[in-house]
Amino acid sequence: MWNRSYAACMVVFLCAFSTFSFRADAKDWKAELDEGYAAHSSKPLTEFLEAWHAESKPVSAEMLAKKPAFEQDVYAIFQVLYQPDQQLYKDTAYAVVQDKIAVTIVDSDLQRVFDQGIYSDLDWLFDLPSISKMKVEDFRPAVAGTGKKILYYKYKYIYTLARFICQDDEQGYEHLLHEDNTSQQRIDRLEYLSPQLDVIRGHWGSGWHFETHPYVEAVFFSSDKKRAAVSYRVGYEFGEALLFKSAEGKWTVKEQGLTGVE
Repeated sequence: MWNRSYAACMVVFLCAFSTFSFRADAKDWKAELDEGYAAHSSKPLTEFLEAWHAESKPVSAEMLAKKPAFEQDVYAIFQVLYQPDQQLYKDTAYAVVQDKIAVTIVDSDLQRVFDQGIYSDLDWLFDLPSISKMKVEDFRPAVAGTGKKILYYKYKYIYTLARFICQDDEQGYEHLLHEDNTSQQRIDRLEYLSPQLDVIRGHWGSGWHFETHPYVEAVFFSSDKKRAAVSYRVGYEFGEALLFKSAEGKWTVKEQGLTGVE
């Protein structure tokens, strides 16, 4: 009898917990942000960002150790390079980390690029014969020393922000990511976000950079995976970094800098 009663109580508890979880997850954050914007209140924005932050868990050391060696190297390189630009993101409390990185292992030792340096034309890197091309996805590196709370790029939160900025509940995710960004209403909504989270407008009048830059666009590994060339962007500027891997497995920057403007 006791076991049956206990089991019945557990069923009721689990059902109640599931219902609560569903309702919490189903919160209309876009409506909350709209209300905060209209009332000039930052409280709904803070609650939204804190909910996002609570879900932003980095890949654990144990999980990372089980990933392919090249992916572990990408995580290590990103951790060496990532520091939100102080001019663009000086006063913001949160940083959004990208969720994917393109990776190419080239059929080259990359000696030429290491000899020439980052201020030579590195477009030829993209034309090198490749051994393999991959994409690191669900990218969630442990990031320290930024002075900001880390948010991992997640569809439901980015889509909420896009709908809030564009005031459009009809269009899909991909469409909103490339919407016109020049209207004053949309600029004003970005201003509402900016004390806590800076979203950069696309340079050519459309789209948004939700990720907090630097944004790593591509990583090229030498064939022996002991050298790497990284292409990245900061705002409307582009940069490169060259790194080498020590015998102890540590990645070190040889050269890094911004080399062009969009």
